[in-house]
Amino acid sequence: SFFHLKDFDKAFDYAHKALALYQAVNDKSGMMECHTTLGALHFANKQWQQPRDNYNTAFALAREGSFTHYFSRLLRSQARLDSVNGNYRQAFARLQRAYAIRDSLNNFKQKADYDRLLVQHRTEQKEKENELLKQANVIHQM
Repeated sequence: SFFHLKDFDKAFDYAHKALALYQAVNDKSGMMECHTTLGALHFANKQWQQPRDNYNTAFALAREGSFTHYFSRLLRSQARLDSVNGNYRQAFARLQRAYAIRDSLNNFKQKADYDRLLVQHRTEQKEKENELLKQANVIHQM
C-alpha cells in the first residue's frame, strides 16, 4: 500500500476517494476503515490533532454499526496518540480497555468454538450409535 511505501500524498488521496465512495453508499464499516487509515496517515505525518478527530469518528461509526471487533484496535490507536501527546494516564486507561475488550471477544469466540465442537462431538457419537444399531439389526435379522 502507499502508506507502507511512505507515499503519503497518494495514500491520503486514495483514502479520501474511498471515504467519499463509502459515504455515497452509507457503508459504515468502510467509512470507519477510511477514518482509521486517515488517522494513521496523519499520525505518521505527526499531525497530532487530525488523528484524534479521525479516530473519534471511526469509534462513533464502530459504535453505530456495532463493530465491536474494531473497538480494541481503535483504542490502541488512540492510546498511541495520547502517549505521544504526554497523556500517559489516558493512554494507559485506553490500553487497559482495549485489552479487556480483546480478551472478552476472545473468550466469547472460544466459548462459541467450544460449543460448536461439543455439538459436533455429540453428533458424531449419535451417528456411531446409529451405525452400531443398524449393524446389530442386520445381524439380528439373519
